[in-house]
Amino acid sequence: VAGLPLEERIGVVPELRPEIASFSIGGGSLLGRYDEREGRWVRDRFVPLFSSHEELERAARVFLEHGTKPELEIYHAGMLNNLLALLARGVLAEPLLVNFVMGIPGEVTEATVKNLVHLVDGLPPGARWLVSAIGAKNHFRMLGAVLAMGGHVRVGMEDNVHIARGELARSNGQIVEKAVRILRELGSEPASPDEARTILKLRLPGLGGGRES
Repeated sequence: VAGLPLEERIGVVPELRPEIASFSIGGGSLLGRYDEREGRWVRDRFVPLFSSHEELERAARVFLEHGTKPELEIYHAGMLNNLLALLARGVLAEPLLVNFVMGIPGEVTEATVKNLVHLVDGLPPGARWLVSAIGAKNHFRMLGAVLAMGGHVRVGMEDNVHIARGELARSNGQIVEKAVRILRELGSEPASPDEARTILKLRLPGLGGGRES
């Protein structure tokens, strides 16, 4: 959780050894927007992440040593430099799993196809990637571009609470079902859990000993 001491934030990895855990690889983001009607800044805050490259490397080593794949969250193109630096240091296991977080008001890349092309072009070969398109106007609209460019899909109520314009979703499952309908209309099929583990080279259940699929 952003803002907590580093050791407390990364302690969940050695304690629980999850298959995947989030790793936002930047210094932080200045969020917020100016509301013209209210005449003031709203949700105006700085979200701290890491204070140095040494801290980023230390966190990456914890992931590597405990067999947890980091979901590398990128909020703007400058954070790709951190990804490449960690990869050069040998502390990120491939294939990389990268999540482009787009559309949050503030110091985060706007959710457009043009911006997405630029971000994807900055990835090293072989990286797996997806998009967190934040907010109702972005959430489902970006799916077609992501699929056409070879990315993976992320949806859910952490990123968007609407199923359609002005209509709140009844559940997270309803959002997932809509995404599945869209991707099937576009000729794709969702992966099963074990197929996803194979794509990401995660440990398959029952193999033990840190073996990968």
